[in-house]
Amino acid sequence: MTIAERIRTWRRGVWSNGENSLTIWTDSYYFVISVDSAGENIYCGAAEVRYTDDGIETRQTLRVRRPPGGELFTFAETDKQKAQTILHRVAEVGEDFILFDSCAGDRFRLQADGVDVYMPAFGNNVTWRRIESF
Repeated sequence: MTIAERIRTWRRGVWSNGENSLTIWTDSYYFVISVDSAGENIYCGAAEVRYTDDGIETRQTLRVRRPPGGELFTFAETDKQKAQTILHRVAEVGEDFILFDSCAGDRFRLQADGVDVYMPAFGNNVTWRRIESF
């Protein structure tokens, strides 16, 4: 199995951080739904996804956010030339994990057993678990 096939297979499904967020990864899109415990910070988003042997390319196409005390903000990018593409680059490949370098020093470790650990550069790791595969 190629690295791209491993990433696609291990990533596909519904993921939860166990608290306030769900992410759904498909072969061509991912969708995020998140709200804080007080219902003050709401975020929904969608992005196109492309899996390669170099990593995961994402291009956000829709974002709806309401920050605490703020107004609802909507972003929709219909022009693919203007949408920013982010590459989460493969940094290390093990038998049962792939480590990625992401934006601004952030990293994440995708594991074959359905665990994904997001490691922000500033600390406070967040563990995601795949709760459904498809």
